[in-house]
Amino acid sequence: MKCPILYFEQNVLFDTKRQAWAAYRIPQQPYAFASTHKKQAIVDSLRTFLHAHRGACHLLSLTDEIRPTGFFRDDQPNGTEFERYRAAVIRKVSDQRPWRRNLFLLVKLSRSGLALKDFDVAAPSRALQSFKTLMSGLGQTLQQQFLPAASGEMDRQVLEDMLSAETLIAQSVRTSLGAERLQSTDVEWLLRHPFHRSLSGERVPILGLEPSYQIAVRGERVLLRPKKSLPVLIAGDTVVEERMRSLVVHHRDDDAKQSWQTFFFLVDVPEEIPDIGQEWLYRLDDLSDPVECSIHLDIEAPYTAAAGLERSRKALKDQQREFIEGTGDLPLTLEWAGDRGRRLEQKLQHGMPLVHTTVTFAISAPTREELEARATQFSQLCSTLRLRVVRSPGDQARGFLNCFPGTDTEKKPWSIPMDPGYLAAGVPHGSRDAGDPTGDYIGRTRQGTPVLLDLARPMSRELNRSGAIGIVGTLGGGKSVLKKLLFYLAYNRGGSIFSIDPKDEDGCFTGISEVAKGLTVLRLSAGSRTQINPLRLAQSEERSHAIALDYLSLLLDGQRNDERADILMEAVERTFATPSRDLHRVMSELQKLANSGGNEAMRAEARRCFTRLQGYTKSPYGRLVFARDSGVSTLPDTRFVVASLAGLPLPKRVPGETGNLTPNERFGVGMMYLMAALGRERMFHATTTGLKLFGIDEAWLLRSFPEGRQLIDETVRMGRSFGVVPVLVTQNPGDIAEEELRNNLGSIFCFRTEDPRASQDNAILLGLDPHETSLWQEFRGLRSGDCFFKDIEGRVSLIHVDPTPDDLLDVFNTSVDGGRTS
Repeated sequence: MKCPILYFEQNVLFDTKRQAWAAYRIPQQPYAFASTHKKQAIVDSLRTFLHAHRGACHLLSLTDEIRPTGFFRDDQPNGTEFERYRAAVIRKVSDQRPWRRNLFLLVKLSRSGLALKDFDVAAPSRALQSFKTLMSGLGQTLQQQFLPAASGEMDRQVLEDMLSAETLIAQSVRTSLGAERLQSTDVEWLLRHPFHRSLSGERVPILGLEPSYQIAVRGERVLLRPKKSLPVLIAGDTVVEERMRSLVVHHRDDDAKQSWQTFFFLVDVPEEIPDIGQEWLYRLDDLSDPVECSIHLDIEAPYTAAAGLERSRKALKDQQREFIEGTGDLPLTLEWAGDRGRRLEQKLQHGMPLVHTTVTFAISAPTREELEARATQFSQLCSTLRLRVVRSPGDQARGFLNCFPGTDTEKKPWSIPMDPGYLAAGVPHGSRDAGDPTGDYIGRTRQGTPVLLDLARPMSRELNRSGAIGIVGTLGGGKSVLKKLLFYLAYNRGGSIFSIDPKDEDGCFTGISEVAKGLTVLRLSAGSRTQINPLRLAQSEERSHAIALDYLSLLLDGQRNDERADILMEAVERTFATPSRDLHRVMSELQKLANSGGNEAMRAEARRCFTRLQGYTKSPYGRLVFARDSGVSTLPDTRFVVASLAGLPLPKRVPGETGNLTPNERFGVGMMYLMAALGRERMFHATTTGLKLFGIDEAWLLRSFPEGRQLIDETVRMGRSFGVVPVLVTQNPGDIAEEELRNNLGSIFCFRTEDPRASQDNAILLGLDPHETSLWQEFRGLRSGDCFFKDIEGRVSLIHVDPTPDDLLDVFNTSVDGGRTS
């Protein structure tokens, strides 16, 4: 069995007939859970290309094993915990043996016509020389285009002409399908893949960047001569043995290992299918094992197809007349053929090209038993899709060659004429995948494909986007486990984390020895030794002034009337004019304002504010914020800080106003605001330049009052500039579904919800159709750990969050009362 490719240059391949094929990669479009309009747009993109193109092309839908060693970059940290995590990921993904689908397009390049020089008849003296030049050019063109040399040699000018012609094709496929040219390593993988289907292990490139041909000079001609070593390098040390219903590939360079392949041919399809709802090629990924597909296309212009249809119609009329004259009855099959012909004629009259399609499905397995089981599953899937496929005995070698890139076989017994819309409705370019190309392993899709998340990638120069993350879902859905997993991954990468923890969950990280070394837990509860000076939370005086004023306004209900707002502003101004800045100084200034002359209403408000602050000093929680000023902040400076608010009297859900809060609830809300402000300042102005995560659990509480809402919005908007990834966690998706906020969220995770209204808000967050009734059932049916994931590029997939190593799940599900308490 000869290798069908002689040589290639850049992304142009030449087969044994010296025909040139330009190779491209078509990006997979996010099709799963997309709205009807988006799905239609995806279908129309392929339909548009098929309507515009003429001639032969080749679609190859191939699968490649996902290798976990490629998840990690060379610059990753090498701590003990990271190495434990890395080994666990490699072991888990290797056991699953997942795969990812890639779609390639090869377009046959047409050779240029005769390029003859002009014949000069105006000057008889130059006519003879002009005639000689004409004949020389004619001979050279015939040699280049139609009389290639023996042993696969080809004129170099032909290669240059094909590279020039490829430029126009590249623009067309990029515009309609977003395709990109293949690189040399991609071409090598494409050529070697048919011999190594179903084999695990990474394939090391062996062709390198050297040309795949040799240069030969014959007189004035510069020829390309194929390297004899190219077929050997492509096939390796494999031997392909054809049997009646399968092929056996003997891999002699791998301890005489064998792999098995079998090929099905598509012989009949339903007459019509809708654009959306029966994606017969997209559905191949429903199978647990990979099935590859090769589609040879010959796109015929409408007027050419109409001429062929006219000949077929005349033959049909002759058959109908013979039956009527002989028996008087016309078979139903001939009536149906006439009806189908009339519908096809109408489509051709409206400019639809006719696509002659040869579809070959390839199934592979390491053993014959597995091959037969996979073939049976594939046959059952085809039955449900109303596709008729045959596993033709004796044609397995033909199927093997059909799956080589650009192979143009002369005999195509299974060619089926198709409406371009039928092939486009198969959605071979649809995908269920989501996530980043490299990064940390966070889980897997429903099909078992690993999902990676690179927390820093959105803020890179490549994307220049916000890295903010939104996590929503009801209790028990898994959102807290995901939040802790992100903290763990960020810490492993050498990042800094500040977490606002209203439920005292994040102290569980004391159970991981390496993380516990850099962990500080601030326990903000009655009797805690933690003390905070609200007037010393920022490096700049302006930010400290703003934080202090917002905090006092929130604590003392400063928006109640203008007089109270003015008196608080005056007290803060006076405090910042003194060397000593703390709440004790604020109380002194309020007492002075209460005893000074002027407006009685102002004095009354000053007395009320002083009395309220005095009451807080006597409360069990007052010690937290009434710290004496030492001139500097005494808060810890470890890489991981958890502000535990579980001991504070935080309110339950409020409708958006804080006027009805009790004094203790107001104190709790104020402490949460202070911790959010502290976290913002630490993250934005930290000396470290690595990854920084700012986690805010129960984010609805901060967004329920203006000061907190402004703080979150600023953090999300400005986080990209400071390398900060805000992580907003809340039960109700409506808390972060406002247009301005959700447009600044990079990744979104939506866990289980029972509320139809929350389901609609989830759909809005994910960019899906909020009126799609089936989504509510999807959200209700999610198990713990399952969620809808929208990545930074807008792809949506259903994934299962899978903390790795496995013992992390036990740590994250256990509320540990640990950490170093300040």
